[in-house]
Amino acid sequence: MFFINSTEYFFIESDVPLKNLDCCSRFPIYFKYIPVDIFLSNNTVQFDLQQLQEMLIKALHNELLVHTSITQDIGYLYNEYYQDDSTFVEIKLNGEDIWIGFKYRLWEGSLNKQRSMTWIYNDIGGNIIFAITPFYPFLFCDPDEEPNYLPYEEWIKSYKPYLIAKLSRETAEQWLAQANSILEQIDKNNPH
Repeated sequence: MFFINSTEYFFIESDVPLKNLDCCSRFPIYFKYIPVDIFLSNNTVQFDLQQLQEMLIKALHNELLVHTSITQDIGYLYNEYYQDDSTFVEIKLNGEDIWIGFKYRLWEGSLNKQRSMTWIYNDIGGNIIFAITPFYPFLFCDPDEEPNYLPYEEWIKSYKPYLIAKLSRETAEQWLAQANSILEQIDKNNPH
């Protein structure tokens, strides 16, 4: 478990002991959020933890300073970007123009119409921010085929982030140590 505090943490839901994880082990990551757990990702454990490791190293070195164009909640802006990207600052990534906010995206999760985005960035004061935000669940679907379809304009009215937490340097370092330890074990279990 990766703790923010005693009641807020994310965890890998695995029935396999750490000593048996390998590069193909795929288990979901959830954030403990009362009354429900929020689904964060379901890539391989190795991929998800490598992403976490990379983002934490950058954040600990203050290399994820949030862009000056991001003046509102990053999750809110992410949802707005998909509605009208004409006013958003973009960067080129893998030959594609995308919103600059994507450089702070850690994970994306989608399970039973619950969609979430997980972010790590440094705020203007250099603090490490860990955020989990909802993502409009009907973006890529046909409204006529969705029995519970809700137009974006209605959905966004009740938008609010699930979590925006300022991580202490000690917490970020602990998470990094945990990720490194699990990745080392996976590496040991997969001789090259």
